[in-house]
Amino acid sequence: MWRWPDTTRINQPLPKKALFAKFDWSSAQRAAVDSSISRMVLTRLISPATVPALAEGTEVKSFYVVEVQLKQKSYAPEVLTLLAKAIPQRMLFELHYADEVQWATYQERLIASAWMPMGQQELRLLQGTQLDTLWEHLLRDISGLQQQADGCSVLEQLKRNEARDKLLRKVALTEKRCRMEKQPRRKAELFKQLTELKRQLESFDKSIT
Repeated sequence: MWRWPDTTRINQPLPKKALFAKFDWSSAQRAAVDSSISRMVLTRLISPATVPALAEGTEVKSFYVVEVQLKQKSYAPEVLTLLAKAIPQRMLFELHYADEVQWATYQERLIASAWMPMGQQELRLLQGTQLDTLWEHLLRDISGLQQQADGCSVLEQLKRNEARDKLLRKVALTEKRCRMEKQPRRKAELFKQLTELKRQLESFDKSIT
């Protein structure tokens, strides 16, 4: 995993009361944050100023590491999404519950790692690289996605995976309906639809290999 240099440490508390006062959240949103999170601390600032070997990126100028102490392991993902959208900074959440840790961030969607034992969550920066490259590396490590041959980004891969999963669900549903259908004409129509869906799936798979 990655290790942060000592120069990145800031340890700045992020009180929930201050967030509630600053942002126009609904009572339900405040309750969700309060019931899910015990405390938050900005533990690290990753930028060229704190890591001179890093170059500022075109998209990523800096990002914060936020340690989040959870009240329960099964938190609502919407809580992190709410925080990420409200605070105009890139944030990498280090979620703690009991003796386990999970990494998460939000970029168009919530991306989270598997839970891991405390002590195995340390993150190691890529030295002498650009922040855009580093951020993409973090996203790839957190998501667990391997780099594809066409070099597409993690977000592009996630979108592709979602599109393929949606197509697979359509294939499975149509196959089930085709098996259950008794009327010959309707069964033929469903079989035609199934053939087209499978053709789309085969074409989709060929386009990403």
